[in-house]
This record gives sequence, structure tokens and C-alpha cells, in this order.
Amino acid sequence: MCLDHIKEYNKNLNYYANMTAEEIESEIKADTIWRKPTWPFRGDMRNFQSAQDFFGVFEGRPGPIEEGGRKEIWPSEVAGAAKVLGVSLPVEMNHLKKIYKQAVKEYHPDLHHGKKRSGRKVKKINIAYKILSNFIKDAQ
Repeated sequence: MCLDHIKEYNKNLNYYANMTAEEIESEIKADTIWRKPTWPFRGDMRNFQSAQDFFGVFEGRPGPIEEGGRKEIWPSEVAGAAKVLGVSLPVEMNHLKKIYKQAVKEYHPDLHHGKKRSGRKVKKINIAYKILSNFIKDAQ
């Protein structure tokens, strides 16, 4: 069909032409849920009053509190990396670089006569620094 015929066809098309009001209403309801099956909520809505609001979306809901302020929620990989380097989140890139350099100098195998334990520690420090620096760069 050419474009003119498509336009004429669409003008004359009425999907709901031969449907009753109830059938039209049923079609609209089915379309609102993309025709996917749904189930009724089972339970008491009052149970949600005790739920924590981690993202501060609902006013009046309790959120996680830490030292008088809201607790930040970090990905577990980032939190673990911060623990390895001994920094608290959030951290600025300049401070992170400074901590990283100090930690590498402290645990470098050349200073510990090539002990494997210090070598493993430096590897962990390098991985943690890479994770945190990538996280900070992605956040910016």
C-alpha cells in the first residue's frame, strides 16, 4: 500500500466499532497491564508502615540512621574496597590517591624482603584502588 492508502485505511479503522461498553472497558483494563497476568495483593497494608525507606522516597517512613544522619548505601564491591584501603565513603579522588600511595609504600614486597604475604596485600590494595577509582569516575 502507498502512503495515501495507508492514511485512508487508518482513518476508517475503528477497533472498538462492534464492541459493547463492557468489552471496551475490558480491553482497556487488559492494555493497562500489558495483558500480563496479575494477582491480588495478599496481606495487610499496615505491615508496610514498619518498612524502611532506604531512598527517602516516602516522607514519614523510617530510614536507616547512623550517627544522627542517613546511612549511605554503597555497592558491596565498593564498600569492600574501601575497607581494604581503610577509607570511609564517600571519598574524593585526591584523598584516595594519597591513601593508595601510602598503603603501597607500606606493604611493598621490596621493603619486606619479598614476603608473599606483603605481595598479596599489595595486589588487594591495587584491586581495591581500581574498583574505587572506577566507581568515582563513573559517578562523575
